[in-house]
Amino acid sequence: MGQLPINFIHIGLGKCASTYLQNVFNNSSDYNVVDLNGVVSAIHENARKSHGPQQFPNINIDIDSSLNDKNKRITVASNEDFTFFSDPCDYKFVKNLVGLSSHFLGKARISDKILLMIRNPIEWLRAAHEQSIKGGRFDSFGIFFKKEKNYLRNSLNLREILDAFEMFFEIITLTSEDLRAKPDKFWELYSQKLGVRKPEKELLNQILKVKYTSNSSLGERSIKLAILNKFSAYKLECLNALGEYNTFMQEESKANILYCEHERWSNRRMMEFASDESIEKLMSLLSEFDAENFSQICIDVEIKDHLLKNFLEPLKRIDTVSDNLIDDYHSSIMEATKEK
Repeated sequence: MGQLPINFIHIGLGKCASTYLQNVFNNSSDYNVVDLNGVVSAIHENARKSHGPQQFPNINIDIDSSLNDKNKRITVASNEDFTFFSDPCDYKFVKNLVGLSSHFLGKARISDKILLMIRNPIEWLRAAHEQSIKGGRFDSFGIFFKKEKNYLRNSLNLREILDAFEMFFEIITLTSEDLRAKPDKFWELYSQKLGVRKPEKELLNQILKVKYTSNSSLGERSIKLAILNKFSAYKLECLNALGEYNTFMQEESKANILYCEHERWSNRRMMEFASDESIEKLMSLLSEFDAENFSQICIDVEIKDHLLKNFLEPLKRIDTVSDNLIDDYHSSIMEATKEK
């Protein structure tokens, strides 16, 4: 291909350091970041309608208008939602999403390279479960897995993602594990494979230190957020069941219900940033969750076989993912499998 306006497009996977990378891109003196949020919204809308590529509307991408400094050397676009649905209402459409994203981005001819980030699939499942809690839900992983098995399977169908995007792009696949544990190796591969300069090391270190700019794991606080979310859900159920009171006190009722619907965000921020002492005072009032088993990742044989075939096997033809890391992924999958 000739010179295209975007050096590469970062498409996810979701829950694979997207927020960190986007902060790097947005704060680097070398990088222009193209805003493709409108494109993503259109793709999501059509994925929800189960539209095929032939039904996809024409969308004009005005790249020049979204550049913050046209003199910068590197132009990128980054949005994990090209491959990821975070809203549980949309989980059933994720299979449509990948096909539409690859088709539209490929036909638009705005870049010839894709950056795809992956991580240990078992850790990805853990992160997806936690993200559902950050979004207001409160199920244990076991219940979440049963409810959303198709979504999880389709989100981790690496073979399908690679096949779809390889029709139009050179795909550079890098790992969250290397970014976290071997950053020098990661950024060297990044620079070499994508053909761009590495971001400044000072900037990388600076962003790592700022907790508020990342979507960090909650760790043991995940279950505490789930407790608050369940409490908020029961409060909303009570408010919605007030019957005649809601009829006669409409404005107050609307205000109460709206507050309760938004309460999940205050729950999340407390768990992300409040002190341990404050959190423990709150938790002492609520205790019904099985902390030992709440976040335990356990998959069935069907998903194990799916991951071995459609996640691990395609990695064998990718030279940016080490054999040792693939072995680690395999071990994690086997350890998480509950034999029938």
